[in-house]
Amino acid sequence: MKHADAVEPTPRDGSLQLGWLARLIVAHTPEEINEDSVSHFTELLAGPIRQGQVRIVLQMDRSEVFDGAGLTGLVDLHDELRTQRGQV
Repeated sequence: MKHADAVEPTPRDGSLQLGWLARLIVAHTPEEINEDSVSHFTELLAGPIRQGQVRIVLQMDRSEVFDGAGLTGLVDLHDELRTQRGQV
């Protein structure tokens, strides 16, 4: 039985998957969060954030490699959500 506000996850885009449950986004991060992947990752989240989705859970169990750009992107995402009274 599905929750009334549940929405099916979007199709996989590379190794990133987003799912919504009520007003909560669950983002399954890629295996590598680096300079090549972080901009795509944050761009995919930018749309829902602009629409008021400011509660995001990062499911990072598959992520094994991080570089400086990847970590900076995650911190920037956190800062953007905090300015909108959101959480990551």
